[in-house]
Amino acid sequence: MFLSIRCETCPEANAWLKQVTGLADQSLLGVEDGFSAQHLIEDVLVGGGCFQISDLTYSGQSSQIGTFSNGLTNIGFNSGVIVATGNISIAPGPNDLNGAAFGFGINTPDADLASLTTGNTFDMANIEFDFVPTQSQVSFEFVFASEEYCEFVNTKFNDVFGFFISGPGIVGTQNLAVIPTTSIPITINNVNHMVNGGLYTHNTPASGNNCQGGNLPGIPPPSPVPAATGPAVNELQYDGFTKKMIALANVIPCQKYHIKLKIADVADGVWDSAVFLRANSFN
Repeated sequence: MFLSIRCETCPEANAWLKQVTGLADQSLLGVEDGFSAQHLIEDVLVGGGCFQISDLTYSGQSSQIGTFSNGLTNIGFNSGVIVATGNISIAPGPNDLNGAAFGFGINTPDADLASLTTGNTFDMANIEFDFVPTQSQVSFEFVFASEEYCEFVNTKFNDVFGFFISGPGIVGTQNLAVIPTTSIPITINNVNHMVNGGLYTHNTPASGNNCQGGNLPGIPPPSPVPAATGPAVNELQYDGFTKKMIALANVIPCQKYHIKLKIADVADGVWDSAVFLRANSFN
């Protein structure tokens, strides 16, 4: 039997949330870096759930991870953790650039991500940790967003991320970031306005590139898409994002599991992508 205890009135208990909600009176998505990966997982993503977290590591630039707030009217989660292929500071809107990027151009090959897409991977951010669940399922909620939409759909610039779990009862390593009821990974080419469109939200205003013409030389033009007009175009920079999704795995209580949260650019180190993890959803 496990008992989780969390102080709800201690000043430090929700300090992260108070810091990122300093702009709560504004509609813009707010982001903040400078937090350790351990804090982001234990105090934001898990937030007091019944887990033993241990052996947590992070690889990537410190500015690629942080917290977000004011996301309810754009990505659909009010607050949580953001992990990106570049500096998270580009995430807040308005969406006024076709190719916003603050990457580093660092070649970061990875065997897990190579199993999901082809091409060299750049600027990978990777958070890994062990955990011991107390019930038979583990889940968390997420949204994937990218500047690659819609110009680079069906090209080699197939930015990718994965949530890889391993442990008792799981054969090898299982990717939890998949299209529901399938084993198809969520990438630029697998979820967009042409494929699995019901899982995709276009977020490029009329002033941006909506694939109506004038695409880059040598790249086959994707199908045109109507310009976005919702509040997200003023609040979020990324040109498109998935609907809210759930990562789910069956586990054995009281056994140790290992999970890796990875995201990377593919084929180049620009045109950033990000994954948003809802606060307290690791459950």
